[in-house]
Amino acid sequence: TILIIIGVLLVFILAGGLGPTVKYVAPSVAGAMGVDMTLQNCVILPLGGYVKIEGLRVENPKRFRAEKAKVYADDPLAALGALEIDVGMLSLLKEEKVVDLVRLEGIRALYAYDFETTNVDALLKEDMKMESKPAPETPAVEEPKAEEPAKPAEEAKPAEPAKPLRFRVGEIKLADNSVTVRKFVPFTLPLPPLHLRDIDNKTLQERLENTFMPVVKTVKSMEKGVGAAGEKLGEGAAKVGEGAAKVGALLGDSAGVAGEEATKAAEALGAEATKAAEALGAGAQDLLKGAKGLFNK
Repeated sequence: TILIIIGVLLVFILAGGLGPTVKYVAPSVAGAMGVDMTLQNCVILPLGGYVKIEGLRVENPKRFRAEKAKVYADDPLAALGALEIDVGMLSLLKEEKVVDLVRLEGIRALYAYDFETTNVDALLKEDMKMESKPAPETPAVEEPKAEEPAKPAEEAKPAEPAKPLRFRVGEIKLADNSVTVRKFVPFTLPLPPLHLRDIDNKTLQERLENTFMPVVKTVKSMEKGVGAAGEKLGEGAAKVGEGAAKVGALLGDSAGVAGEEATKAAEALGAEATKAAEALGAGAQDLLKGAKGLFNK
């Protein structure tokens, strides 16, 4: 009976049944872990070394969607148009592995700063309940007693160096991918397209680093610029709101003492609005500098 079950499972997997199983089971497993996910198509052929995933979408945290549905319900935390990988199975027995095809298209990623956290941190901590645990304390090492001379340590045999992984990619194609950073305002960065043929892993690593490092630096500079601009604008808007309320209250005072005080409050209101605009301009300059670095590359 066990052999028959194993045989049926092998036939099922080799016939391509693993892909549809993942398509229907993966969203349910993700949902049980607190992640809303959908998957349109999945093909896995173990004997052919072929994998294809289409229409993968991971939603933003529940709190983000509930409190700002217009912003976080339409745009997902991450989406994948298509991922296709074709591995040369016979090359797995050789020193240099061969990957015939790697295709990655239609990536959409959103990294949002909101509610005093980010959508990624909120998904991990609030929805998935994945709290970071403190590192265990290192136990104190007892020093050998003076009357007992320490035994000479045995010389450890040097470990044999592991052979570096070598592989060659017949074709790699990255296209139509982008990352959006949001803090008060969204800023979308298109990831540079890449199309290479017959390239070894060392050269591929160098090309990927040269392609995406400017993007990483730009995101970091944008994070700082958007944060400074948005926070200053928020502070200025709050003061402007308080000033406007004060002006309104003075103008509505039936005692007739509104005139001079309302004028002073209005002047202060204009000054706060000007400061907010200037702060936003400085932040916008940081954004433009970061974007300029990317597009120059």
